[in-house]
Amino acid sequence: WFIDTLGYPKTSLQNMVNGVLMTLSFLIVRILVMPHFWYIVYSVIGTEDFNRIGHIRLVLVLSCFILDTINIFWFLKMCRGVKKVITLKLDANKNEVAHKND
Repeated sequence: WFIDTLGYPKTSLQNMVNGVLMTLSFLIVRILVMPHFWYIVYSVIGTEDFNRIGHIRLVLVLSCFILDTINIFWFLKMCRGVKKVITLKLDANKNEVAHKND
């Protein structure tokens, strides 16, 4: 938002670096931790403590599944956005080189 407000075009270096870093940080912080989290959940299913919490276990599993699905959805949208901006930049560079050669 800040980069857009400052008037940088979508194909600017600042915008591209921001998009790539944001997508990478989202991947590291929200996506790559999912398997470890679900491993921990799987390891406690069926234990006495897990069975003792009653219906809260459904909330634990269901809400985390929904949130993980949303995180994957947004991560895929971010990847498509980064791909789109990089493709625009590459096309702009090709056109610039073609005009210089004319």
